[in-house]
Amino acid sequence: MEKIRALVRRPDESFVDAISTNKTKVDFTRALYQHEQYVAALLKIGVDVDILEPQDKDPDGVFVEDTAVIILDTKIVVITNPAVFSRKKELFPVIDYFEMHSYDVRYIEPPAKFEGGDVLYVEGIFFVGISVRTGQAGYKQFRRICKEAKKETVFVIVPSDALHLKSIITYCGIHNGKHVFLCRKKSEVEYISLHLEIGCEFIEVPEAVGANCLALHGVIFLPSHCTGTKKLLFEHGLNIQTLDISEFAIKDGGLTCLSILF
Repeated sequence: MEKIRALVRRPDESFVDAISTNKTKVDFTRALYQHEQYVAALLKIGVDVDILEPQDKDPDGVFVEDTAVIILDTKIVVITNPAVFSRKKELFPVIDYFEMHSYDVRYIEPPAKFEGGDVLYVEGIFFVGISVRTGQAGYKQFRRICKEAKKETVFVIVPSDALHLKSIITYCGIHNGKHVFLCRKKSEVEYISLHLEIGCEFIEVPEAVGANCLALHGVIFLPSHCTGTKKLLFEHGLNIQTLDISEFAIKDGGLTCLSILF
């Protein structure tokens, strides 16, 4: 089993002011506990976890996935350019981390916008969502870097009512000889199957937020409130565990948002 490392970042008290149209108040103490449980769950299945400490008044910093994309099987990391200006400072501790670990650090140059939540890696291909947070200019810069690393890229148009590509689809791995994906609607994403060598199964989930899962070491993590999705995946014979991330969901966060995996 290939070793996986996760980079996460603890939330600080300013997380209650993270970007969202949802006006529900966040319980910071509960959010901190949920984050600790998230880290504990990764450690329990054998994932190595590195934890970045929060910066003062950096409300969205816990959603570390958006800040960087690792070009897997290389030592290249692409530092993104978040669409919202207030998030730019989130990049600095991530840059420091990867420089300290001797990565070849590349950058998406402004004004192009590009966020890690729009990047889905499957079978050597980076599928990149063109969304409200990632534009064509950002995609083209990322594609040039990937081409240099001999990695293929494909763009996918994300509906305007979704924040990122991984808001509507995530990858569960290979099951019964097929690539298995969780998705909001098959019609939004089945184009992906044209680029993959083996067959695909797109499982439409009953709760839209259930489309964002985290699949690691044969375990598929789901948000604990997605009971319909959990039942459906059990019926498909998948190994499911649930995590309570309700406080992060208030701020439009999902399971993948809380880590960079490499």
